[in-house]
Amino acid sequence: MDTTLKIFEIIRALFLTLVTAVAVFAVGFVIWKAVPVDNNKQYHFGIIDLPEALAKRGYSATVVAQRIFDHVTIIQQKARTKKKREQIIPEGDALGIELPGTGISLDAFLDQLRAFLGVQERRISGDLTCPLSDCAKGHYSLQMRIEGPRGVVPLRVQTAPDVDQVIRLAAEEIIFAIDPYILASYYYTIDPLQALPLIHHVRNHEPVGDDSFAYNLWGNVLFSQGHYKAAASRYERALELAETADSSEIKRLKATSFTNWGNSLNALGDFETAVKMFKAAAALDTKNAVNYYNWGLVLYQNDNLDGALQKYDKATELEPKYVKAHHNAALILYRQDRLADASARFLTVIKLDPDHHKAHYGLGVVHYVRKNNIDAAEEFRIVTELAPNFALAYLYWGDVLYRQDKTEEAIEKWRRFMKLAPNSPRVPELTERIASIGAG
Repeated sequence: MDTTLKIFEIIRALFLTLVTAVAVFAVGFVIWKAVPVDNNKQYHFGIIDLPEALAKRGYSATVVAQRIFDHVTIIQQKARTKKKREQIIPEGDALGIELPGTGISLDAFLDQLRAFLGVQERRISGDLTCPLSDCAKGHYSLQMRIEGPRGVVPLRVQTAPDVDQVIRLAAEEIIFAIDPYILASYYYTIDPLQALPLIHHVRNHEPVGDDSFAYNLWGNVLFSQGHYKAAASRYERALELAETADSSEIKRLKATSFTNWGNSLNALGDFETAVKMFKAAAALDTKNAVNYYNWGLVLYQNDNLDGALQKYDKATELEPKYVKAHHNAALILYRQDRLADASARFLTVIKLDPDHHKAHYGLGVVHYVRKNNIDAAEEFRIVTELAPNFALAYLYWGDVLYRQDKTEEAIEKWRRFMKLAPNSPRVPELTERIASIGAG
């Protein structure tokens, strides 16, 4: 009996140890899961209520909710901004496990712990309705709700003639309610002018911290329309508003605003001040290859080839697969008569992007200058396959063929060039050459 009792006690002790270990792990996991990344807030998607008629047509509450969530995710991903996105979690991400030996759901425990820690969890739900009993025709209406610490906030009702469209509209309405700046950035990728009303909405509403983002995006809209002076003033204002902030995303925004301001100043002809802006951007965000690329681009446009090459090299050091930086570096090397280096750089671009027709053209020109006629002809052939209307490839291809005494083929390429570029200064010379060949 004593032996049996001792074995029982040992098993009981081991079991309690196991439960304790699991509980400690669970608490650690819970804390990690409970505290969101951004502003101590997160949003959980709930079920969308549907009329029975839609259910009979193959729709389900879970599927509709998932489709809305998918569109919300697309908007967040396509919005081009340094600003962090709010954390939105689909209902299907519930853990579905219990704490050992307690019968308590870990999801329920998470909810309790979030409440204890003051995490502002919010739930998104909604109702999809249609005017007709069979939902066969007419407008569908979808009203979303956000339930949080201050109660239930109904969002604006969205209506559309089909379910897919109303789902897309509902997703946009959710983003508008959660973070209108993200929606503005998304609209900007579609049509810059479409973003303006939302930009002004952000400026006129809380939180004030988003104003710097709004002014930067406003500057982008103006820049896209060619209003460089007005754009520069918006970027300057964005930097003024961001001056007191010290978060990492605001620092990245400041770097972007300096870059954008520099682009505006360069477009206005103020090259020296533009360079100062790019220098400030690189100092704020030293690991961002784009800052160095943009800086290099302005130097290149103003014929500071050595300075531009240095910046492109820095960009490719930070981002070895930065195709545009490699290509522009190759162009500079060619202009500096560093043909072997230019060839190697064009080959790097082609390795990264085999269909980069401009890199094939650049490599072809290098071969042409070095009188590598066979290699040059092959590169120009590839260019015309990738970009059939790239006129200069036909011009140089014709010249290479003429060198090889392939006169008829050369004339064919020259004529193709003249058809594509009838206003080229080479046209009179080629016309005369073709005529003299024919006369001969």
